[in-house]
This record gives sequence, structure tokens and C-alpha cells, in this order.
Amino acid sequence: MTGPSGGSPTSTKTPVVWALLGRRTGDNLQVEALADALGWSFERKTLSYRRRYFTWTPFYGRMKPSLAPLTTASRTQLAPPWPDLVVSIGWRSPPVARWIAQQGGSRLIAIGRPRAPLDYFDLVLTTPQYRLPEADNLVQLDAPVTRLSPAALDAAAEKWRDRFAHLPRPWIAVLVGGNAVPFRLTVAAATRLGAMANEFARERRGSLLIATGPRTPPDAAQALLSRIDVASYQYLWGSGDENPYFGFLALADDLIVTSESISMVHEAALSGKPVHLFDVPMIGGWFLRGLIKLDKYLQSSAGGISERYRRLIHAGWICPPRDVEAFYSNLITSGHATRLGDPTPTAVRATQVTDRDRAVSAIRRLLAPIG
Repeated sequence: MTGPSGGSPTSTKTPVVWALLGRRTGDNLQVEALADALGWSFERKTLSYRRRYFTWTPFYGRMKPSLAPLTTASRTQLAPPWPDLVVSIGWRSPPVARWIAQQGGSRLIAIGRPRAPLDYFDLVLTTPQYRLPEADNLVQLDAPVTRLSPAALDAAAEKWRDRFAHLPRPWIAVLVGGNAVPFRLTVAAATRLGAMANEFARERRGSLLIATGPRTPPDAAQALLSRIDVASYQYLWGSGDENPYFGFLALADDLIVTSESISMVHEAALSGKPVHLFDVPMIGGWFLRGLIKLDKYLQSSAGGISERYRRLIHAGWICPPRDVEAFYSNLITSGHATRLGDPTPTAVRATQVTDRDRAVSAIRRLLAPIG
């Protein structure tokens, strides 16, 4: 496979890999998980963007290769030796990734939905929620690649078990995300989540293991905690305490997870514990559902309409709406999850080995014979 950065590499050295990171913790974890899965060492390049480039427009992804969106401090870290591979995510990174490729012929990997022409990248690793049509350089994964593994869970269990030992079983983890367009964890929704989780634990005479995240609004976090009167272990993001997230996944008997983050829900399912989804409200949900229906119709229509529509997506002029409900429907049907308040699902360990191996194999083929 050849892509926008030129022909196949000719050396047999260990590939140099750059992981482009940004301000979103969830995105960064996906980039690092993929880079780590390759088995080579990699360099983290944390990018900060100038304020005037924060507002997305349909034309940003088509911007020429440039470091103009970056702050001066971010630009200084992008220097030779240039990488063989650049792993990026999000809509802000394409102009920067393409500039790096111009300097040293790097191969470009985009995760998720780049909101740019797909042929800007040598490989796009996406998931069904983004509804991208088939392409020669696109690999559809069932779920995001994560760093979670049985070994990581075992290590976390050993580390955290004694800290929760004083709490009554069952241990019920409450993994709280927050705001992610179009989802909004309002004070009212957080209050409802706190009340439902508290009642869930009370009925089972257990305790809660509560963790908020970087997207959790402070007022929503406080509203949730105000409804908790059962025994609990509480971690607030930004408190300076050690994050018990992996410990919760490893040790909890049940997991309550907010619905805006597919990665977090997927990791909960990977733990093999019963997963209970709490639906975070969508702003303009009726409008989004209408767009999803329209997108499904246009992508499946017979004749030239569907072909022309898919071409506009490939060219970066149209960005299909994100459809998380399709992912959750599959989890519920397969017995991995249920809605909070519905009967407890079957505890079945999900798998990500196939997806991880497919992603790694595609990248290694792209870089052969370097790797």
C-alpha cells in the first residue's frame, strides 16, 4: 500500500514512531494504546493549539500542511530526526501531521474520524460509530484499541484490593465521564445518576467506588456525590489523588458507566463484569437522530446519490454524525451490558484481541520492510 507520503521504506531499522497528543485524555489514551501495541518505542508529542484555531469549520481539515495552528512551544518539539510513522487523532491534528510527513516522508495513521479528506492519510483506523464508508486505506474496527489487558487488571487488583477491603461487598463502580458533544452531563442528570447508583448499592447492601473524569463538570460531580449516603470510595478528577480507574475495573462486582464514552464502556465490557449504562442526555438529540437516519438513507440509496454522497465524505466535505447507539445496541444484545435499572446483564468478557491485531497488522504491512 502506498499513500500520500510516497513509496515504501527501504531500510530495515526499527521504525521511529511519533504519537501526537492533545488536550483530550480519552483521545490521548487511544493514540498511546495503538502506539504501544505496535511493540516499538514511541515518542509523545503533546500539541497545544493557538486560540484562533479552536473553532472548527468545514474547511479546517482541508488546510494545507502547516504548523500555523500550533503554539510556538509546540512547534519547537517537532524537529529531526523525522519519524517513519505518525499516529494522530481528532480534527485539529491533520495539518500538523501532514506537515511532518512533508519533512521526512512519514506514514500517517488517523484514528477515528479525522474530518479531513481520507486520502490525506496512509491508513484510517475507525469504528462503526463514525459511519465512514469503505475505502482502500480504511480499516473498520469493532471498538477502539485500549491498553487494558488481563495482566493490567491483575496488577491493578493487587495494588488496590487492600484500599477497598473495609467496604462491604458487592463493590459497585460508578465510572463518570461528562460533556462530549452532543452529550451534556447536567446537574439534573448527575443528581439522577447519584440517586440511582445509591439505590443500586443499597438494595444489594454493597458499596460504591466512584470516579469522575476530566470531562466531568465540577457542579455535576458535586450533585452526584450529594446523593450518596451508602459506604463509598470517592475519587475526584484533579484532586491530586491517585486515579483508581484500573483498580475499579479489576475489583468491582458491577460497573455503572456513563454512555458518552465508547472507550470507557468498551473497557468496562473488557473487564468481564456486568455493565450498567447510564444515558447521558443529548443536546438536540432529536436533531442528531434525524441526521443519523438521513445519513443511513443516503449511504444505502441505490444509484448515483449514494455514490456521490460517499465521495463527499471521502473528500472531507461532509462529516457523518456519530452514532453511539449502534455500539451500545450490540453490547446489550450480546449480553455484555444493560441500561441502568434493567435486569443485570450476563457477565461476559468482551474481546479486543482481534481488533488490536488487525490494526497492528495493517500498520506493519504499511511500514514493511522497516518493521
